[in-house]
Amino acid sequence: MKQLLSILTLLITLFLIQQPAAVHAIEPPSSMSIVSVQVVRNTVFAGDMAIVFHYNIIPFDEYPDEPASDTIIFRLYAPDGTTLLASAIPYVFFTNGYGNGVASFYFGTALEWGLQYKLNIVGSPAFFDPLPDPYNYTISSSAYSSSENQTVNQELMASYIISVSRQLELAYPTVTLHGSTDTGIVLSASGEYYFRGAVPGIQSIAPSLFLTQFYVPDPQYMDTSLAQTETYAERLTGTDIMNGFTAIGDEIGIPGDAVAGGGVFICAVGLIVLTSRKGWGVAPGIIAASVLLSLASVVLGGGAMVLRVVLALIAGILIMFLLFFKRS
Repeated sequence: MKQLLSILTLLITLFLIQQPAAVHAIEPPSSMSIVSVQVVRNTVFAGDMAIVFHYNIIPFDEYPDEPASDTIIFRLYAPDGTTLLASAIPYVFFTNGYGNGVASFYFGTALEWGLQYKLNIVGSPAFFDPLPDPYNYTISSSAYSSSENQTVNQELMASYIISVSRQLELAYPTVTLHGSTDTGIVLSASGEYYFRGAVPGIQSIAPSLFLTQFYVPDPQYMDTSLAQTETYAERLTGTDIMNGFTAIGDEIGIPGDAVAGGGVFICAVGLIVLTSRKGWGVAPGIIAASVLLSLASVVLGGGAMVLRVVLALIAGILIMFLLFFKRS
């Protein structure tokens, strides 16, 4: 008796295992179509390619409880119609993902430009009984941007998105997807939420759609050298001023730029002494002397620049003394 019960239990178990998992079958859509397509390139990186399309999936009777992200698949095929290049699913926002919507494909390295790629919409066999007939759409040459310029293509995609958003607002009157600002037409908060999900990376592909902009700065690397220093050092060479300083220097046996630098240095020290005698302290004099030597180093170059560095060192020593070592 026990053996008979064991055999019956085993047979029932095998029967249950062999049965397909039960699913809630839904009726196939009455129609599936792609309304329009826009293809651009070089929008984020040189050589990239973005395909954005407006689809419409009309249920047979009413919108199913199962989201379209579970039941519908978008596929992109090569022109031969058999080589699968990418897959996507609807973004659930309006009417559970059915009806009018937007989806996209993005390639960091562009596919061959201008070919008649195939867009395909199919239903999942796990949900539909019977399966809907697959819908196939061939991307025509008119869907491709004629420009390779990044800004032109970004604006073209922005215009396309705004155009589609107007059609979506007609289909869903309770939702506002775009609006006007002092900078132009941009997406609303709901529009940003939807299109960010439906077209990943849309803010980089079409940045003008967003009221808040961001840009990745393009650094400009500078080739540093001492050329400007040499220009400053020789700025007064051959002028009447330097010839005068040189003549004075010849009389006392020093170079002309040393005479010029010495005169500026004496004036700088005089400013420090003056502010100290006035009871203002040495700090204002140091600041004034620093400005004087900075100007002189630009005009005279050479010796004045050396004196500027020396005075900066002296000023630093005096400031350290005032802050840490002076006793009242």
